[in-house]
Amino acid sequence: MERIELFTKQLGEYFQFVTRNASDEIPLVDEIHHAWVYSEIQQLRFSRRIQVQFEELPKAVEHVKVPRLIVQPILENAFEHSLERMSSGGVVAVRFDLTDTEIRVVVEDNGNGLTDELLHDIAESLKK
Repeated sequence: MERIELFTKQLGEYFQFVTRNASDEIPLVDEIHHAWVYSEIQQLRFSRRIQVQFEELPKAVEHVKVPRLIVQPILENAFEHSLERMSSGGVVAVRFDLTDTEIRVVVEDNGNGLTDELLHDIAESLKK
């Protein structure tokens, strides 16, 4: 019952963010919070198979404006195309790398959905 209540609350928060008629650019802290809510929903679905690790967003970049919905779709791809079929031991991690001129949101997973051949094909298609 407790898990259903948590799931319902998070799902409501997720849909409120997605359907909100807000600006196309939002503070990074809001975007990361939305991605975290999404990952918590997925973690409830896959609680025995997948673990989510979220690094804390550095305070210095919380206010930076970013396009809405840039992180959650990447997490969704990790779950859908890489981790969903894993029977156990799946991990997705979100971390932040800061330089003087860049903020990198890094999403990594240990799934086996991306082969070396597919990675090569993607790299080749980006050259065109």
